[in-house]
Amino acid sequence: MLFQPSQPLTDSVPGLRVCKGVSVNAEAAEPPKTAPRRDGAAAILPSRAGFRDLAPLGVQCWALAMRRPRVIFYQIAKSAVQENHELSPASSDISGGVSANPQVEKVAGRTAAGQSVQNTILLQIPDNEFEAIQPHLKFIPLELATCLHREREFIRTVYFMNRGIVSMLVETDDGRSVEVGVCGREDMIGLGLAAGLERLTHSVIVQVPGDGFQVDAQALRRVLNSSPELRRILVLRLGIRAAQLEQNAACNRLHNVRQRLARWLLVTHDLLDSDVIQTTHEFLSKMIGTDRPTVSVAVAELEREGILEHRRGSIVILDREKLERQSCACYGAIKQFSRELGIS
Repeated sequence: MLFQPSQPLTDSVPGLRVCKGVSVNAEAAEPPKTAPRRDGAAAILPSRAGFRDLAPLGVQCWALAMRRPRVIFYQIAKSAVQENHELSPASSDISGGVSANPQVEKVAGRTAAGQSVQNTILLQIPDNEFEAIQPHLKFIPLELATCLHREREFIRTVYFMNRGIVSMLVETDDGRSVEVGVCGREDMIGLGLAAGLERLTHSVIVQVPGDGFQVDAQALRRVLNSSPELRRILVLRLGIRAAQLEQNAACNRLHNVRQRLARWLLVTHDLLDSDVIQTTHEFLSKMIGTDRPTVSVAVAELEREGILEHRRGSIVILDREKLERQSCACYGAIKQFSRELGIS
């Protein structure tokens, strides 16, 4: 993706705009793979009544504790975004085949507008709330460099990401911009709407093409009136988003280009679950708040050290462990939020 005012794009999707002054690299970006990695939680807590009030944020999963003559289910640090699903100890014959995560299996087949739902928010809400929003979900492709929102404009539509990645950019009057965050299928574009906000303070541009579900803002407001779990999940994600934006702002101000570049590559790598990141030096300069020559020098240094390989229109991660050592502590701080969202 290149930010070149001399090559403006035209609208490629009905109802969507392409940001002024944004153009794309001629090579098509590789669609992200699904099935992101997941990490276990830190502590095992027995499932019982009242657990909802005690459970910290964490990744929901299951463990089986063997006791004669039965198997007792335990819950590991239940996530706040799924805390409405209470469980209790239950016996089961091992030979009967115990499901490792019955809730995920229950919602894995959800569809909307004739398309499979991959967005984790839409997969986490209860059936009755999904049925309330389902008629309003309009499936749309998300083309490279498409502008979903412009900063300071009213939120008229929101987007539940299904595949792909979008970047949140803060732009200045002189045309410069810097990325303040990224999000994928774990998120909704336009989160502020759930908290009563009417405008965004940043622009949202498709970084990696994919698809998603578009919902009219007024329709979502009506659905939220009768969907407490959906509202709670969105407000929770808005809080996490604010913490991520703060961390990005600190990183862009305090850390050097090499550290910021490593952090950006790692975060994007997590969302894609792929070793190939479709990007250009021009685009990277916008993302980490510097100029193209400086980015080129940093990329060349990492390539000489065998950490990555630069190709035309893409960067290939060769040694992730070394790349993590090049990053600042901000990546670890951002990643802890990613784990709560279930994207790594």
